[in-house]
Order: sequence, then C-alpha cells, then structure tokens
Amino acid sequence: MLRDDDDEGSEEEQSVEQIPLVFTTDNAPAMVAALDGESSWQRVPCFAHVTALAVNAANKVAAIKKWKQHVTNIVGHFKHSAQHLEKLHQLREAAGKSRLNPI
Repeated sequence: MLRDDDDEGSEEEQSVEQIPLVFTTDNAPAMVAALDGESSWQRVPCFAHVTALAVNAANKVAAIKKWKQHVTNIVGHFKHSAQHLEKLHQLREAAGKSRLNPI
C-alpha cells in the first residue's frame, strides 16, 4: 500500500495496482502498437521527438529556409570580418546596448 503524503491529514492509501502506468516513447509504429494493446497503460509521446519532427518539418518551408539563410549570412559576415564586428560593437555601445558576439 502507498500513502499520498501531498495531502496533509489525508490517510488515503492506494495499492500498487491503482497507480497508472505511463510510458514515454517515440512515435515509431512498433512502440505505439506495443503499448496500445494494454488498456491499463498510457503512452505519452516524447517531447524531444515531437519537437524534432516539428523543426524538421519547419525547415522544409520555403519562407523559413530563406529566413534561416538570411540570418546565417548576417552572422557569417560579422564572424569573418574583424573590422565589421568591431564597427558593430561600437554602434551597439553608442546605442547603449550590450556587446554581441557571433556564435
């Protein structure tokens, strides 16, 4: 038996059989099928896998590809030119903004 210690004054006890079984998996058909047959089990999709699928799908959108290339070009410009990077630092300092460095 297990007792819920979150509720002060509550002496409600649960048996192990009453605790829900929750599994986190990727979206592979074999994993989904393996857990769908068990009525007492609950499958929760993995957040990292779902996020990766969304990012990969977004990278196929033409507007996002164009934006990503534009940002890459800007960062590359300052990363490969010490003079332009120094000018950027001076302009940001004059505007009262923090110093940025390309990654």
